[in-house]
Amino acid sequence: MVSHETFRSMGFIYGGLQFISSLLLLINSSHLVADGSVVAICTLIASLITLIAVIILIAGFFMRKAIFVTIYLRFVTTIYVLLLIILFIWCIVDGVKYSSHDEIPDAKQREVAVTGITAITILWIVYATLLYSLISWILNGVIVTVRNDTVRLVSTDDRV
Repeated sequence: MVSHETFRSMGFIYGGLQFISSLLLLINSSHLVADGSVVAICTLIASLITLIAVIILIAGFFMRKAIFVTIYLRFVTTIYVLLLIILFIWCIVDGVKYSSHDEIPDAKQREVAVTGITAITILWIVYATLLYSLISWILNGVIVTVRNDTVRLVSTDDRV
């Protein structure tokens, strides 16, 4: 079992890295919006939502509120489910596209293309699942740590 201090440290490291990456994505996407493309605008909105979620996570760390960390965990779970749905749809659409006679004329090449798309999709699903499992493990440990700290502070009337 991992100690509460280790989960606290991993939580702060994860929160800091997420804050920095969200801030950098926000800066990058704000420069891309000048082009006026739909993808740049969607990226800007997504980076703003992610930055707000990370701020909620970090506030949960400092205020010792497990509900804030739980809200962020639900946000990550929602993103994970959306990613899986997008990957499945991408695999099906590209599989149908490349299995048609118009895109690739040779049947053997179509089979190789569809197999490759399926393999890449499976690899992305495995990668996303492993990453989600790691993030979920860290955040669940942080939730237990925050609740433990709250109980300790209330029971000892200690002000840390």
